[in-house]
Amino acid sequence: MSNETKNEAEFEESIKKQSDKKNHTLRIITFSVFAIILILLVCFGIYKGVEITSLPKCDSKFAEEEVIAIFKQNNFVYKQEQSNLDYISFEYPQATSYERDIPRYECSAKVRMHALPESGGFNVWNDYGYINHFESKYNTIDCSVDYSITRSRGENMVTSTYCDYISSVYYRDAVK
Repeated sequence: MSNETKNEAEFEESIKKQSDKKNHTLRIITFSVFAIILILLVCFGIYKGVEITSLPKCDSKFAEEEVIAIFKQNNFVYKQEQSNLDYISFEYPQATSYERDIPRYECSAKVRMHALPESGGFNVWNDYGYINHFESKYNTIDCSVDYSITRSRGENMVTSTYCDYISSVYYRDAVK
């Protein structure tokens, strides 16, 4: 073998070693990037899992829907005035306390019934369940509710007051 051929062979072998080193380095970088992305995805999944299993806040859509459903099911004035009702709003929800041991939110809000404009308003009901004909009609009725949000057997639950006494509702905006 000539000296020139020997140099070419050494040169090719040197290039091959450098190429192998680059490939090895590239594999390490690719594996590292893949591992980092995988770790980030796992962490994000754990974070989202914690978020999904946590309690809804007092102003959540879940709490609003549950409190209004309890109100509709139990409130006397609502049952009597459904034909005059335009819509129910859920206003000023706020946490009054949070118990970490249970876990449970204690909350308060206002449930407000709005009369249909063409209905002439809501009647005023006395504590005996009769219309008070000496009172004018009203466009809105407010009910201050207290409710709690807990988790039991993997499901969120809401318990709520609903102005069970007729005198506990507040009539607003008298019809003229």
